[in-house]
Amino acid sequence: QNIERKKIMALINCPECGKQVSDRAASCPVCGCPINATAAVPQIDRSAEIEKFLDLAVKAIQGKNSDQVEKYCQSALEIDPQNSRAWELEARGLLFNSSLKTNKIPQAIGAAANAVEFTSADKGELAASLYDSIYEHITGLLNIAIINMPTMYAPQYVLQCMNYYGALL
Repeated sequence: QNIERKKIMALINCPECGKQVSDRAASCPVCGCPINATAAVPQIDRSAEIEKFLDLAVKAIQGKNSDQVEKYCQSALEIDPQNSRAWELEARGLLFNSSLKTNKIPQAIGAAANAVEFTSADKGELAASLYDSIYEHITGLLNIAIINMPTMYAPQYVLQCMNYYGALL
């Protein structure tokens, strides 16, 4: 009998980021490190798809629908994990969805850092803009904590906000 032997796909660790990836992949989908130079993977231009997701994210921000902002940004980042605009919009969306009880400021700071890291524009200008937005949000939360919270809980929230200020530095 003729038995055809099939090569079984194996998962290996990416030498660059350590994430698991198929041994047949041309590059790591997380960091882009070349894995298998012989794998011929046609490159498809998905920039229009990314732009569609980013346009939807902007509309979601305008409509103050932070959950949708995060969803659309994540969809864009699945296609291009180094898309600075998607990281920037995600940071801003996370701020909209952050309160004293729903703490999303650390994620917003992380998304802002990625936006600055991956931008091809002026890093200082983008960093300053995002820093100002995060700073204003933390200051607003601090004012709410001091003015509206029962005295016994205010110190906890003030400390939390001070930690956020520290994370920005």
